[in-house]
Amino acid sequence: MKKLLAALLCTLALVGCFGGPTIDGSSKENFEKSTDAIMETLDADQRAEFSKALKIVAFSSIDFGKVFQGALDGKMPSETMLYKELDGLNAQEVIEKAQQIMDSKKQK
Repeated sequence: MKKLLAALLCTLALVGCFGGPTIDGSSKENFEKSTDAIMETLDADQRAEFSKALKIVAFSSIDFGKVFQGALDGKMPSETMLYKELDGLNAQEVIEKAQQIMDSKKQK
């Protein structure tokens, strides 16, 4: 319970720190440009948290069964799924999404 409260307080504290630019998931190039633009608006700690959150969301969206099957079939899954999932989100929303993913994994 204390960990949940601490996480909630951290999230609330970050609400005022984030906002601003959002991710453009329309293409790989736009995704990279928009995440770079977001990174430029954050301080070092926020950049580290945002970067970590991006990785959590990216890895959680991978269906390894499909990846292995695709490798056997000669087809690899598209990165566009991740781009679409994060399209329109700002840094705070990405971090919240990653926290939800981590919380749901802890409950399993």
